Amino acid sequence: MLLNRARQLLNHKWIEWSIICSMILVMSMIFFTPDYAIIRKLTAHAFEAVILFLVSAMVFMVLKSPRVMFTCLGICAILCLYLKQKSNSGIKSLFNISSPDFSICQVLISGGSDQYEMVSKSLLNSKADIISIQEVTPDWAIVLNDALSEVYTYEAMLSRIDPYGMVIYSKFPIKKVDTLMSVDTSGAMLIPALKLSLDVNGHQLEFIGCHVLPRLSVGDFEKVQGFFNMISQNAQSNTGENIMISGDLGVTPWDGVLQSLIQSSGLTLSRREPHLFVQPFEHILYSSDITCNQLREVLTPERFHLGIQGYYVFAKTQ
Repeated sequence: MLLNRARQLLNHKWIEWSIICSMILVMSMIFFTPDYAIIRKLTAHAFEAVILFLVSAMVFMVLKSPRVMFTCLGICAILCLYLKQKSNSGIKSLFNISSPDFSICQVLISGGSDQYEMVSKSLLNSKADIISIQEVTPDWAIVLNDALSEVYTYEAMLSRIDPYGMVIYSKFPIKKVDTLMSVDTSGAMLIPALKLSLDVNGHQLEFIGCHVLPRLSVGDFEKVQGFFNMISQNAQSNTGENIMISGDLGVTPWDGVLQSLIQSSGLTLSRREPHLFVQPFEHILYSSDITCNQLREVLTPERFHLGIQGYYVFAKTQ
């Protein structure tokens, strides 16, 4: 009875075309997302949208509405191509590349709540050469130092009581540490970042660790754009050097702000597999003289998401 009623409604052309137009509008907002926090938050779930459109196609097939069904399938195909194009398709097979020279673990410590021992063990078990950790509070700084200092003999910390506190642990010598800070037109300091010069097995590596909070207002959008502009300019000033940027950037790979950073800086985004329950806000970017051959999710023993870990090789050692 209900099925027949739904089919009768879809026989009305204006209802059918309203559904089709609504679907196309949703797809368009993923491609060209306006600067509104609620819309940005919704379009961050693009992977889930693909699944939703696929399920919708099956529903409309049962309802005998081929026009809407094929629209759903077409949108699925377009979204898949779009998301694939925004990821890094240049990761080489592990069979065609030498073993990685180093690995980087990118972690947002708030994902571990107050489970100090569990998170510390997970970081040690990662066996990463460089660990970039954001949202480090004074309590976490003490715990991490006690747990990691024996294995990671080099560290750089940005001590803050706000969410911008961070620490970078390294097995490689740290030659220089700088604190970068974006500023607005009034000169007010906004978002900080840590920049390190590392000696990675004889290779000079400029490493930037950063953290960007979610954008909730027009002012936040301007602040984040200013920060990304600063990072891009810094990367461009180091043209020809090995550069990497690691952090929770608060944006998806298909976000226009991140895509603009990638294009202007000439950096490449480490590809990650789609995940229905973890939004891809953590990113590791690298310059052309570096290659990523694997990127995996970092989990606690209880399967909580902590971050990502990438494995990299210098081009001259391939």
